[in-house]
Amino acid sequence: MLNRFSSSILFVFLLITLLAGGCSSKPSPATSLVKVSKQFSERLRWQDFNTAAAFVNADEREDFLANWKENKDLHVVGTHIDTIEMVDAETAEVTMTVDYYILPSATVKQIETRQEWKYREGERFELGSWEMVSGMPMLPGTGKSPQKDK
Repeated sequence: MLNRFSSSILFVFLLITLLAGGCSSKPSPATSLVKVSKQFSERLRWQDFNTAAAFVNADEREDFLANWKENKDLHVVGTHIDTIEMVDAETAEVTMTVDYYILPSATVKQIETRQEWKYREGERFELGSWEMVSGMPMLPGTGKSPQKDK
């Protein structure tokens, strides 16, 4: 009976140790970057510019919305992520291509952007998040440069 009791205590101790270790580990920032950059790309594709703007650094957000949302003749027909390169553990470069046309033209044009994304650590129990800090895609012919660089 004592042997059975000590086995139960050992099992409970191991279970607590495993659960505590699992709760304390944070996911790698790189694992969420693919998902976040894909979400940004999809929001552009579906012309949900308000949600897409949430991924853009606050300093760049107003220009982004003015360039994309206020152009009522804009139609995005496709977006895709070409490459994702980790510069370091919390910085990445994402190359994305956007296919679009602006009425009255029906000619599909492409813009390729090279974006810099930074990982911002969360506070206490919050997870961190990725934010585009430069390379915000800008449409040509709107009075702004094709791509806003650093």
